[in-house]
Amino acid sequence: MAKLEKPVSAEDSLYGFKEVAEGAAIFIQKKLHSPGFESVDNKHNCNIEDLQAVGVHLLSKIHNLENRFATVFLESRISELAVAEFDDEIRLCLAELKQLCTLYSFANPKGAHGYDCLETLRSSDLISQTQQVSPCLEDGGLVKELSAKLIEIEKLKSDNLVKDNELEALRNRQKELEAHICSVEKQKSQLEENMEIMRREVVVTAKFLDDLRSEMMELNNNMDSRMSANKILVKKPSELEEGKKGMEVYLSQLEEENLLLSEGLCCLEEKLMYPNDGREYCHMELQIPEFDATNFKDEIIRRLEDEMEVRTFVMIQKVDEMQRQWSVVQEECECLKIENLTLIEECSMLQKANEDLRKQKMELNGRCTVLEVESKESANGCSNMLNKVDNLQRENQLLEEEISAQLQKKVLLQDEILALKETISEIKFENEMLEASFAMLLRDYEELEAETTLFVQKISNSCSCGKVFLEEALGAQKGLLKNEQAYILADNKQNCNTESQFIGGELAEVLDVDDLYKAQLKRCV
Repeated sequence: MAKLEKPVSAEDSLYGFKEVAEGAAIFIQKKLHSPGFESVDNKHNCNIEDLQAVGVHLLSKIHNLENRFATVFLESRISELAVAEFDDEIRLCLAELKQLCTLYSFANPKGAHGYDCLETLRSSDLISQTQQVSPCLEDGGLVKELSAKLIEIEKLKSDNLVKDNELEALRNRQKELEAHICSVEKQKSQLEENMEIMRREVVVTAKFLDDLRSEMMELNNNMDSRMSANKILVKKPSELEEGKKGMEVYLSQLEEENLLLSEGLCCLEEKLMYPNDGREYCHMELQIPEFDATNFKDEIIRRLEDEMEVRTFVMIQKVDEMQRQWSVVQEECECLKIENLTLIEECSMLQKANEDLRKQKMELNGRCTVLEVESKESANGCSNMLNKVDNLQRENQLLEEEISAQLQKKVLLQDEILALKETISEIKFENEMLEASFAMLLRDYEELEAETTLFVQKISNSCSCGKVFLEEALGAQKGLLKNEQAYILADNKQNCNTESQFIGGELAEVLDVDDLYKAQLKRCV
C-alpha cells in the first residue's frame, strides 16, 4: 500500500503544477487585455527583476529544505527535533519572502496579486510534500506514544522533585519553628526568673519598709522618752533651786538658833558668875552636900562647851553635806544642760533622719508601685508568650500533619514511578520491535525511491515541453505589451503618472507570476 501511495501523490502534485501553470497563463492574458494597462520605465523594471530573482532563489532554497526535510525525516527514524528544525528553517525562508513582498509592495503598491499566486504555489507544494510524508507519520504513531510516555515520566519526575523541595522547605520551617519555640521557652524561663527576682525584691523591700516602720516607732518612743527625760531634767534645776532656798532658810534658822544658844550660854555664864538668888544657892547646897562651886562651874562650862562643840560639829557637817549636795546638784545641772544640748541635737538629727526616712519611704512606695506595674506587665508578657507558645505548638502539629500527608503522597508517587518504570521497560521492548519493522520499511522505501526517480524523469520531460510552449506564448505577449504601451503613451499623456503606477504594478504582478512559473518549472526539472 505504501508503494502505491507514493506515485499517486507524485501524480497529484504534477496535475497541481499543470493547473497552476494554466491559471497563470489565463491570469497573464487577462492582465494583457485589460483597458487600464500601461508601461513603466526601465529602471523600475530592473528593480522588479532583481526582486524576482531573489524570490526565485528563496523558492529554490525552500524546495531544497523540503527535500532535506523528507530525507532526514526518514533517515533519522522519525525524530521530532529534526522536523522542528527544518520547519523553523522553512518558516524563516517564508518570512524572507514576506519581507520581499513588502519591499515590492512599497516599490509598486498595486502589485500584490503575484505574491498571492506565489503563496498558492507554496501551499500546493507543501500539501504535496505532506502527502509524501504521511505514511511515515502513520508508522511513527507508536513513537509518538513513546515520546508522550517519556514526557509524562519527566513531568512526574519534576513533580517528585517539587514535592521533595516542598518537604525540605517544610522540614526547614519545622526546624525554624522548633528553634523559635526553644528561644520562646528560654525567654519564658528568663521571665520567670526575673519574676522571682522581682518578687524577692518586693519581699525584701516590704521587710525593709516594716523594719523602717518599726525603727520609726522605736525612734518616736525614744523621742517621747527623751522628751520626758528632758522635761524631768528641766524640772530638776527648779527643784534644786527650791531645795537650795530651803537649805538657806534652814541655815538661817540654824544661825538664829546658834545665836540664841550663844546668848543662853552667855546668860548662864553670867548666872554662874553672879548668882543672884540666894535661894538657888541654898538649894544647890542642899542638893549637893559636898558642893564644890568651882568644880561645878567647870563641869557646867565643860558640858556646855561639849554640847556647843557637838552642835557646831553637827552644823558644820550639815553645812558640808549641804555644800556637797549643792555641788553635786550643780554638777548634775551642768550635765543635764549638756545632755539637754545633746538631746536637742539628737532631736534635730532624728527629725532630719525622720524626714530622710519619709523621703525614702516615698521613694520606696514609688518604686514598689513601679515594680508592681512592671510585675503586672511581665505577667501580661508571660501570658502573651504562653499564648504564642501554644499557637506555635499548634502550628507545629499542623506542620507535622502536613509533612506526614506529604510523605504519604511521596510513597504513592514512588509507587507510580515504579509502575512507570515498568511501562518504560515495556515501551523499550516495543521500540525494539518498531526498529525491526522500521528496517523493513527502509527497504521498501529504497525500492520506492528507485521508482520515483523514473517517474520524476517523466514529469521533467513533460514540464520541459510545457515550458517551451509557455516561453513562446510569453514572447508573443511581450510584443503585444510593448505595442500597447506605445499606443497608450501617445493617447494618454496627461494621466501618465497615475495610470503608469497602476499599470506598472499590474505588469510587475504578471512578471512575478511568470518568474514564479519559471521557478516552478525549474523545480519540476
